Amino acid sequence: QRGKESPEAEQASISSGLEARLGHTWSALEPVSQEDLIYAKIFSAGCERQGLGWRFPAMGYGTTAERELKKSVDYLRKKVFGLSPGKKETLGALIHALRDLARLAGSSKGLSNGGRVLLEQRHIRLLEESNEISTRAKHGEKVSKEDVVRIEQLLLDPQDNMEPLLAV
Repeated sequence: QRGKESPEAEQASISSGLEARLGHTWSALEPVSQEDLIYAKIFSAGCERQGLGWRFPAMGYGTTAERELKKSVDYLRKKVFGLSPGKKETLGALIHALRDLARLAGSSKGLSNGGRVLLEQRHIRLLEESNEISTRAKHGEKVSKEDVVRIEQLLLDPQDNMEPLLAV
């Protein structure tokens, strides 16, 4: 039972599970993003036991999405427009930037497969869904267990015949 493990053993177990779930994507994530995902899982387990506090794991997932999407948007800015990286941006602002890039890019020639997927409307809609949950969490609004399960699925599991959002 996880509750009897040392904190280090619990973190190692969760890390191994996330690595198995995400495959090669796990090693491509920033170390702090890996850490945030581990803590989101730990907080989820605590929320499960207590029956409350679900906004905290949602914030961990949202922070990870924001950090990792920033790298992807900066890649697209450079590849599509030859622009330098943007400033610190929220997840919502990054999604808005993706919409702008998709509209302005026209052809996606020269982009990696991941770059093309990022500009697809269905991908952007899934990011918007995760942002809606994350935003509610950041603003202290109600976040349910179902919301946390959904944001976790959006970020970590294949969606709509696409890679997990964090894998793009």
